[in-house]
Amino acid sequence: MADNNTPQYSVVSLRNLLEMKIPEREWIAYPFIQEKSLTILYAQRGIGKTYFAMTLGMAIASGKNVFNFTVKKNRSVLYIDGEMTGKDFQDRITNLGFGMDLCNPDTFDRFKILSNDLSEKPLPNIGYEKGQEQITALLGDCELIIIDNLSALCSFGRENEAESWTPMQRWLIDLKRRGKSVLLIDHSGKDPEHGNRGTSKKQDIMDAVVSLEKPVSYNVTDGAKFVMKYQKSRNVAGSILKPIGFQLETVGDKGFVSWSEFKVTDTADQTKREAEKAKKLEMVGNLLSQGKSYRDIESETGISKSTVGELAKQLKTEPAQESVPAEPEPKVIDLEDLNESMFPD
Repeated sequence: MADNNTPQYSVVSLRNLLEMKIPEREWIAYPFIQEKSLTILYAQRGIGKTYFAMTLGMAIASGKNVFNFTVKKNRSVLYIDGEMTGKDFQDRITNLGFGMDLCNPDTFDRFKILSNDLSEKPLPNIGYEKGQEQITALLGDCELIIIDNLSALCSFGRENEAESWTPMQRWLIDLKRRGKSVLLIDHSGKDPEHGNRGTSKKQDIMDAVVSLEKPVSYNVTDGAKFVMKYQKSRNVAGSILKPIGFQLETVGDKGFVSWSEFKVTDTADQTKREAEKAKKLEMVGNLLSQGKSYRDIESETGISKSTVGELAKQLKTEPAQESVPAEPEPKVIDLEDLNESMFPD
């Protein structure tokens, strides 16, 4: 009888590892999502991230290429929605599916929806173990799980506390170990240099991180229009990851919609980042010219010492030397000053 206290882990030698026949991880949607992978996609409100996620999910379920992704075979997809009404979801999926010719028997059978509005009770909070267990029990044979979105489905403490993210991170790693791939939909944070909302720890375990950003010429009347940019990609590099723009447009007279590509010049977020960087460069340059040290600048501006150092390299300006208190001179006692009272028995 096995000892229940024995850890169910395996220590593998390098020899055994090299002799193993480990299957290659196939691409679910190249170069975006692989088998057994974790991906996060974030964007501002109203830019089209849900339409993007729906389109991708249906394309993977039907085995059709979409955007600039290559989908070689159809797979089972579970779309977990925490915000929309059932009617809105139905309308969007219908207009996308027929507008992009993604509605076929494979899509109908392989694309599955778990909706807050279509369930008898609210979906569980996946920020905690109990809620995670409830969702895990519903996964079945699905290969890709799309969670739309973290803000609606995952609530724990303060969003910017890394410790609060730990239970979610452990669950995602376990899903990956079980052979599942997960696409998380998130909101952009306030600081464009940081990325998505909340703790930066969210990105640590991700195989890919992609942002959808507004083009410089974006107008609210443009609706779902964005530039897709890779912020992180573990297993792909090169021109395939260059920014690319897409806009959702109406086709025909039935309200169906489809994506069209447009030429990318710049993004509003990128312009904002460059302006903020230029402001920091000017600020750091002025303080360095006053003889301030990295520590002084961090104290005055709130810019970390490491960032100050990087900016200083770009400015090619050396910092002032950190002030170090002088060590006291050693006290020398003249032998003639010694007397017997200093050496008691």
